[in-house]
Amino acid sequence: MAWSPAFLATVAFVSAIWGLAVAPAQAQSESAQVIIAQSMYDRGDFQEAAETLERLLRRGRPAAEDRLTAGVILARSFTQLGKQGAAQQAFLGVLRQNPEWKPEPNWPANERGVARAAAVEFAVRQAEGLEETPTNAVEQGAQASPDAGDNCGKWWIWPAAGAIAIGGLLAALL
Repeated sequence: MAWSPAFLATVAFVSAIWGLAVAPAQAQSESAQVIIAQSMYDRGDFQEAAETLERLLRRGRPAAEDRLTAGVILARSFTQLGKQGAAQQAFLGVLRQNPEWKPEPNWPANERGVARAAAVEFAVRQAEGLEETPTNAVEQGAQASPDAGDNCGKWWIWPAAGAIAIGGLLAALL
């Protein structure tokens, strides 16, 4: 059975549009998860907020801004759960993304204390040469997204793959 070129062009077009529609929805979904985790934290559901953010960060796909916000909420949730070591590690992750980051003055004292302890540890590690400070936005972006080389999460990969597949099919059939 031979497919008409018009049909194949339509399939290629739909594939490209589908790829363009799915990627922003995924990014919006990740931003929505950070917002939901913030509301969980605000309600006092610290365990639920921490679990949501750990899943999100484990996947490693959030945008740098969402990753920073998620790290802060995760650290604050760990602090409220009494997991000071995990909270300090999460705050260190935030400082690695943005060394200028500071806790809000209206935060609870225990959260500010853990954040300050992480900042002191970060400064000591920098002085000892154990922590590198990103010098520009490109390095910060690469540091904020350790799996930046993974192209499967890029918005353009699926439309490009669809176009290549359809092109191959067209070449084989015509």
